[in-house]
Amino acid sequence: MLDERWPVALRAAGGVPGERAMLFVALMLADALEDVRQRPPEGAAVSEPALQRIADRLEALADALEHDPTAG
Repeated sequence: MLDERWPVALRAAGGVPGERAMLFVALMLADALEDVRQRPPEGAAVSEPALQRIADRLEALADALEHDPTAG
């Protein structure tokens, strides 16, 4: 995992190995971890009824905001 990122980190650090290159590796690993955390689980499909409920709630919210005399 570190080996595959080290060449890029070393270039980003100006070719000087050390703390700066390790910092770049740590940042790349943190970025990759965040990408994995943000990805929905595989096979996590939303059912049609659930999508319809979400759409209905969003439409109701939009209607409420459009007719709210205190808004805008």
